[in-house]
Amino acid sequence: MQSLVKLGVLLYKVKISMRHSQNINLNLFALCRSVVDSMESYTKNLLSFV
Repeated sequence: MQSLVKLGVLLYKVKISMRHSQNINLNLFALCRSVVDSMESYTKNLLSFV
């Protein structure tokens, strides 16, 4: 549940940065990075329960 909140916060931050910045490639890269990071932390959380 906590990881979902973190993911929402990350997406919100990326949305804000996309609004301020004009460089679409940079925004896509930032979005991919945040998604990958959140997926990594999500899998780590899952593995810690196993």
